[in-house]
Amino acid sequence: MDFYEVLGTERPASIKELCQVIISGHRRVLDQYQLVIPSFQYEFRDEFESDLLDWWEDLQAREEEAAVQRQAIRDARAAKEQLHHERLEQKRRALLSPEKRNQEFPPLSWQNTSNERLQELLFEAPMTELAVRFSVSEAAIRKRVKSAGLSVPPRGHWLKKD
Repeated sequence: MDFYEVLGTERPASIKELCQVIISGHRRVLDQYQLVIPSFQYEFRDEFESDLLDWWEDLQAREEEAAVQRQAIRDARAAKEQLHHERLEQKRRALLSPEKRNQEFPPLSWQNTSNERLQELLFEAPMTELAVRFSVSEAAIRKRVKSAGLSVPPRGHWLKKD
């Protein structure tokens, strides 16, 4: 049977449309040979069509269940990554807690630090660490560096240092 007769298109776009073509072909065969198999014609047609449609619904349910499982796996991975990042952030904060920071580095005052001292500090520690020590944002440090015309370490300097 031609797909175009049943669906109006050249080929089926989905499994459901293919099932419709099979059911239509099955009806056509049974209608042509109704004298050969008169006693089974109607019972067999209903069973075949219901079995095929049941198979389609079962297939759809399994695909939906698989999609839900895949989404659950993706959500679990995202939650695991989030937890990992939170733990790393906690470790970083613990390293830069006020008590440890004051022991390792003397407290710094953003307003009272001279440009010369800031220039020295830029080559002693990364800007992110200086921002924490000064209790200002990294953008504030960048603005002050730019306005004072100070030099900063080249890109990748701290990666090479470690």
